[in-house]
Amino acid sequence: MNKLVNAIIGGLDEKKAYKANEKRAKALPGEYYTAYKAIQKYVWNTSGLIAIQPFISLVDLFEAAATSGKTVIEVIGKDIDAFADEFIRD
Repeated sequence: MNKLVNAIIGGLDEKKAYKANEKRAKALPGEYYTAYKAIQKYVWNTSGLIAIQPFISLVDLFEAAATSGKTVIEVIGKDIDAFADEFIRD
């Protein structure tokens, strides 16, 4: 039964990682957080991806870009859906 529950709702460690990553995402500058949420929504609605790791990598990318003074458009381009598709593919 425990395996079934973990398969459906995920394990405790994954939930902790998700919550920690969402906290990091909320701390991003406004335009980055907006882009993060848009990418997250797009990926969840189109790819069926439920793993947390790509979103952790996305926050890492956005934190580094924000620190270096880049705008979100410089990082992802003007087509957020195309960026999301390519990011998840990699």
